[in-house]
Amino acid sequence: MSGRTVQLIIAIVFFIHAVGHIMCLMPALGINVSDTWNSRSWLLSDLIGQPADNVLVIIIWLAAITGFLLAALALMGWIVPHEWWRPLAIVSAVISLIGIVLFWNAFAAAFNKAGAITVDLAVLIGLLVLHRPAEIDLA
Repeated sequence: MSGRTVQLIIAIVFFIHAVGHIMCLMPALGINVSDTWNSRSWLLSDLIGQPADNVLVIIIWLAAITGFLLAALALMGWIVPHEWWRPLAIVSAVISLIGIVLFWNAFAAAFNKAGAITVDLAVLIGLLVLHRPAEIDLA
């Protein structure tokens, strides 16, 4: 598989992952379909209250969404400098994992959580442990 193909596939995954995080904003914006889907933090809600919870969940998810969108653009060399894609992807994956841990019910279903965790861990392991994909650095 060519480096450009790998680059495009990863950029698409980043884009889809970013878009998927939009569902996490919905409960904080008052768009709920069930009582179990909410923006309440199991750790922070009792300490800071629901209004502050909503603000924090919006900040976390907007940061993850923006970061993954910018990582996709940087990876393709569009608008954002190409060399920024790795740091953007790593920081976005960490923010996403923190959001998932703190706001477990912000995702509508278990498979959404599992998918998000899988992508975040794949980004972190791939970039920090395996130092892959190396061929994208040539883009």
